Amino acid sequence: MGSLSIVWLASVTGFAIAACATPGPNNAMVASSGATFGITRTLPHIFGIGIGYSAMLTVIALLGGEAISTHPALHEALRWVAAAYLLWLAIRIARTRPKVGSGLATSARMQPLTFLQAALFHPKGWAMAVSGAATYAAGSGPETTLSVLVMAGIFLVIGIGTSGLWAGIGAGVATFFRTEAQLRLFNLAMAALLAASIAGLWFEG
Repeated sequence: MGSLSIVWLASVTGFAIAACATPGPNNAMVASSGATFGITRTLPHIFGIGIGYSAMLTVIALLGGEAISTHPALHEALRWVAAAYLLWLAIRIARTRPKVGSGLATSARMQPLTFLQAALFHPKGWAMAVSGAATYAAGSGPETTLSVLVMAGIFLVIGIGTSGLWAGIGAGVATFFRTEAQLRLFNLAMAALLAASIAGLWFEG
């Protein structure tokens, strides 16, 4: 499936939408950030997700996918590191004390993720990248390289778009929820979603 046919492009696009738009660790984080800090301050987070994942997908597809898929110990180590990081972030969100004012929440106890932090935050992404590379860009040579780069570009556009949508949902929540208690409840829900996603690390295949 390395050929850049219309069917291939449609299939990769559908895969990217399903992977990026559904609730998960990154979307829970960016929704909470949008609610707490607003879209403008969340932009580095949004672009970090899209660019970071596309870069990781490219590297895994061209260089490291086989190492992860054929070395169970490496795969297992990545699971545990990701689980620990997800739990730490969930606690971080849960401990946030938002202050509501002028339709936007703020927090002195938490800062939005930086571009680099967001670019590196893909706790379940390596498995999805390995799966995507094996399905849509298997093989070697210039044609495969082109397929990988096109797939990464598709994920870049869709990743930034869907992350922006989730940040917008969070920002909308901040204007809809008029009390600090209501916004804190939203952040607790996002923290719970983040913590629950840890279990998915052992079921992503």
